[in-house]
Amino acid sequence: RKIDDLPEVGLPAFYGKHASGKLPSGESEASYRSRADKAINEASSTAQNAIVEFTGSDYRPLREAEAHTDEELRAKGYGDRHITRYREKAQAIRAAYDVVPHEPGTVFRGIANLPLSVHTQYLEGDEFALGAGNRKGTASSTWKADIAIDNFMLGTEDHPTDTLCKILFIFRQKTGIAIQTISGVESEKEILLRADARFRITGLSRLKDTRRVLVVEAEEIDP
Repeated sequence: RKIDDLPEVGLPAFYGKHASGKLPSGESEASYRSRADKAINEASSTAQNAIVEFTGSDYRPLREAEAHTDEELRAKGYGDRHITRYREKAQAIRAAYDVVPHEPGTVFRGIANLPLSVHTQYLEGDEFALGAGNRKGTASSTWKADIAIDNFMLGTEDHPTDTLCKILFIFRQKTGIAIQTISGVESEKEILLRADARFRITGLSRLKDTRRVLVVEAEEIDP
């Protein structure tokens, strides 16, 4: 399959329709926020601190610690002390999923500035993980389509560079946890997807009037 051969689609139905202060499920955001705050406080303080750091300056090193061996991390310039530190944080985040109530539903994840070759993973495969190179990796998503599209994907237009692309993921997930009230950027309304989650592709399309904006619909495979 080639991206040029995919059907075109418009923006998700939820896009631009959150002014009422409600989630796509119809629940008020105030009610959701209160419920989410109670849920995330089931996690240990160590896990909560690790999540806060994941949503801030430690996003990249934590993702790399989840996806790579010690030898690979050393080759990337990490010292043993830092490797241990990031592995402990990643383990603390994983432990949170055992105690925090899950928040199943539809969430969105937008990515900009990806090499065109990344499309191949989704055009030729049926399942995928959330880390780079189809490895495992904790991933941030949002229940608000506008944030994924306007903030993360940097809008609906094609990437101005012909060799780069954008991807909008629409996930039907089962095991994510709501971290909105402790996130380093609460306005992003995040649902954190677990590192070992795998997804099955249920739909592939191209955003209307674009050539390099891939829309990937996927459902989480039962763990």
